[in-house]
Amino acid sequence: MGMFTETTGLDPVVASGKGVAGAIEMAALYDTLMRYDTTTGKYEPRVAPSLSANADFTTWTLKLRDGIKVGNGDPFTADAVKTSISRHTAPTSRSTSRSLASNIAKMDVVDTTTLQFTLTSGWAGFPYLLGEKVGMITNQRVIDQLGAEAFNLGPKGAGVGPYEFVKFAPKEEIVLESKKDYWHGTVCIDRLRFLRITGAGPTYDALKSNSLQVAFLREPAAIAQARKDQYPIFVNLQNAGGSLIVNNGVRGATPPTSDVRVRQAVAYAIDVKQLDQRSNAGTGLPTSAIISDKSPLFQNLNGPQTDVGKAKDLVQAVIAEGKWDGSIRLACQDSPAAKDRALAIEASLKAVGFKVTTEFAATVISKVVTDANFDLACWGFNIGDASPWAALEQWISTSSNNRTGYKDAQMDAAVAELKIASTTATQKAAMAKIQEIWNRTVPSVVYETIEEVITWDKKVNGLTFPQDSVVYFSDAWLAK
Repeated sequence: MGMFTETTGLDPVVASGKGVAGAIEMAALYDTLMRYDTTTGKYEPRVAPSLSANADFTTWTLKLRDGIKVGNGDPFTADAVKTSISRHTAPTSRSTSRSLASNIAKMDVVDTTTLQFTLTSGWAGFPYLLGEKVGMITNQRVIDQLGAEAFNLGPKGAGVGPYEFVKFAPKEEIVLESKKDYWHGTVCIDRLRFLRITGAGPTYDALKSNSLQVAFLREPAAIAQARKDQYPIFVNLQNAGGSLIVNNGVRGATPPTSDVRVRQAVAYAIDVKQLDQRSNAGTGLPTSAIISDKSPLFQNLNGPQTDVGKAKDLVQAVIAEGKWDGSIRLACQDSPAAKDRALAIEASLKAVGFKVTTEFAATVISKVVTDANFDLACWGFNIGDASPWAALEQWISTSSNNRTGYKDAQMDAAVAELKIASTTATQKAAMAKIQEIWNRTVPSVVYETIEEVITWDKKVNGLTFPQDSVVYFSDAWLAK
């Protein structure tokens, strides 16, 4: 399988943990407690046969299957699940899911196969947490034996997934082999190799030449070609998936973008349709709105609209105060399409008076999440229809994992309303408030909805697709 980017590790508390960055590999190793069914829009059992809530979604009871064993032979118990999830909430945890997992106030082991969660407040979408990397349960005994660093790069024997670890060669490949005693039955594909090829175009070319059997694509031109060539595809829609992540003052810093006028100027400078033409040859889904018109949460709401005159006036007004000369830093990924996009963004910003310094890297995730060393970064909010609150929560001031330093009490209240929304109608009402506040305060700048696509050779069968652009290989098989 050709991947979008190389994961920083195979420990769920280290890897970013979406399909774009490690979750596919880790799901093969650890499996997940719950599974989001993209067809029905509901959560289903996976490793855990049931998860039930009380009336206000503050207490959830998880049941585990009897007889499951971890790769090293240890039993899979409620205590093991509690210990694994606690790794994400520990004070020293680097987990990008720490903020989400911190919604758990306490975990009570009822018996060997029953674990009860009490949340800090009601969360209608709590199953989402157990379907992502927090629900990928690790064996603490293996971690203790190997040590944290060695475990991250070689977690052999630590999971209940269909595959076992074989090799992790950074910048080369990750290799996994099937288990003979997988709890859910026979695993037909004996060996998985995960490779990172820079750029969706070259990745798709490798699929067409049979160097790959499965490919992760996140660039519109390559996706359009896969459709034209009639390859089978799975699409995970990422609302606000193409965004300029803006540093509002994370960790107490005062970058130029901590001034709302500078953020507004960036938003007014970007013509999303023009940007799509220059970076995607017009094949993308340009929008400045948080929610795409292809989403069930769409309600015909617009984001900030292009206004070059306003952008110029705002930039000059801030420069005139004498504390800033118009300089701004832009960090983007190093793939060909991403470079084209970055250069188009740079040109738009320079046209309204910004002095832009652009840098490229294999990934900007560490620059934003780990280092907080950026003004603008080409990334995305990646708001999935499965749980829009889970995506937004990590970017607001009440979050312990606030990635941009954005603060606004009205936004926090609207996002809290989204958290307890249990129907499409109530989610849409909350999202309408969020969009209105977004347009005024400009936490970051959306320029497109992203399609994250898994595409595969027609000989590949039985792939299963849960949340976050993950693919399960447990039921996959190859036709002759």
